[in-house]
Amino acid sequence: MSRTPITRGAVPAHPGLQIDLSDPELFATGDPIAAFARLRREAPVYWNDGVQDQFWALTRYEDVVYVSKHPAEFCSGQGTIIGIGPEGSMLSMDDPRHKKLRALVEKGFTARMVRDLEPHTREVTGLVFDEIGDADEIDFVDKISAEIPLRVIVEMLGAPREDARYLKDLGDVMVGHDDDSYNPTSANADAAPAQAQMDMFEYFKSLAEDRMKHPRDDLVSVLLNADLDGEKFEELDFLIFCMLLVIAGNETTRNLMTGGMLLLFENPDEFGRIKDDPALLPTCVEEMLRMVSSVMHFERVATRDTEIHGQAIAEGERVCMWYGAANRDPDVFIDPDRFDAGRKPNPHLAFGGGGPHFCLGASLARQEIRALFDELIRRYPGVEQTGPHERLRSNFIRGVKTLPVKLR
Repeated sequence: MSRTPITRGAVPAHPGLQIDLSDPELFATGDPIAAFARLRREAPVYWNDGVQDQFWALTRYEDVVYVSKHPAEFCSGQGTIIGIGPEGSMLSMDDPRHKKLRALVEKGFTARMVRDLEPHTREVTGLVFDEIGDADEIDFVDKISAEIPLRVIVEMLGAPREDARYLKDLGDVMVGHDDDSYNPTSANADAAPAQAQMDMFEYFKSLAEDRMKHPRDDLVSVLLNADLDGEKFEELDFLIFCMLLVIAGNETTRNLMTGGMLLLFENPDEFGRIKDDPALLPTCVEEMLRMVSSVMHFERVATRDTEIHGQAIAEGERVCMWYGAANRDPDVFIDPDRFDAGRKPNPHLAFGGGGPHFCLGASLARQEIRALFDELIRRYPGVEQTGPHERLRSNFIRGVKTLPVKLR
């Protein structure tokens, strides 16, 4: 990244910009894509003094990559999500602890293990569609995109399939804490998310106790027995990782699938391209990842006085990387607001900008998304949207709560 001279002084004034990226309402009923575009043009390093947090909003691709790849300059250990302090997961850890825990977790996510999961992923996808059967109109979220990643993860962990919906509901409360459809206390309390977290901890604690006595060929057993130079998972780290896997592996992939379906509805010519040439599906999935960017942001904290594009950043100030904005940067992507099922190259940042926190589940997510659309096109090539979709009120997950469709 080219460096420009530091401009010290007061926070720059942008009197014409009344944009608050911390406001969940922007993402539920507003136009965040237009807001991102304006910030990239007028204030790519923008001081966001908002309803939930204060931070420097980064909307250019190269800035997001730079911060991602310089963890010594921009740390994770003071919290990575708007308005939320360090929650104890690997998301809000720095090395050396992050490196140690990630190495333990990677023992359950080797390339071979993920590759070997593909037949199972396709089997789960087929079963979901079998259960839909001859249904005419359904909610795509409830019946398809919420089911596939959740079932894959639950069975990976070794949890009973019938517990999948229970874990989904707990995750929804935690991720959708600003949306009263998911969290009835969102208007005035944090009681429901905290209780949901405790309930999930208790669930996985009970599952771990069973696997210690009766180990199986599942991820929980692998993690409990993982060893790195004599070190094993501490109980709390184990519980937090299981929670993170359920939330990250379900919520993000679910909303990517739904967002991808919306893109196909909005771009019927591109939908026709992949129906006519299924070999385009891998590049189409990458384009969905770019344009949906279901994880919208992560924050970092400056560990020393520094600068980005000439704007001074003081030690202790937060910077917030907006992946959906970076993934539509015209300096990187030709005609960035156009959905192109065959786009190449496509160096999107949907799984992060590189560095130590690059998404561990990227390969599994791609596998699940490809399996869904492959099966959907084969069984229901005439699928169509029958009503408006409803967005999640969240500044973290680019979510869709409902998407009515007719299966044809």
